[in-house]
Amino acid sequence: AVLDRAYALGVRYFDVARSYGLAEDFLASWLRRREPLPEPVVCGSKWGYTYVGEWRMDVPVHELKDHSLATLRRQYRESSDLLGSHLQLYQVHSATVESGVLEKAEVLSELLQMGALGIAIGLTVSGPDQSEVVDRALAVGVDGVNPFSVVQATWNLLEPSA
Repeated sequence: AVLDRAYALGVRYFDVARSYGLAEDFLASWLRRREPLPEPVVCGSKWGYTYVGEWRMDVPVHELKDHSLATLRRQYRESSDLLGSHLQLYQVHSATVESGVLEKAEVLSELLQMGALGIAIGLTVSGPDQSEVVDRALAVGVDGVNPFSVVQATWNLLEPSA
């Protein structure tokens, strides 16, 4: 009902991630039930966190951060299998200086290859160091080509560090 209402009100972009529990599954199920839609829907998803909380509040860890090439490949395959051609934006989830994702040549190369297939590549940032991460992202490249065309940054009144 929520997705139907959003679509009726003109929402055509949906943001999900592998670590948002079953968000991709829910969205994919809605898309399958509604297709063909009168107007196309674009989906963006993110990789780099694996949800392990199994819908329980009492577990010590709810998600694991891993910006490795293996995780990128696995999660992209999972997202793509669910969302199909609707997946048009794929982002590094919560890129940080500490994760080292912007120094991993094999990851950057893979992202560049995805971009060559027509998928917009981006990164999400949050916290007090997000401007440094964006600056670093703008400076990276594979053979002089930067894979990133989108930045999703946290900015709100409750987090003035942006």
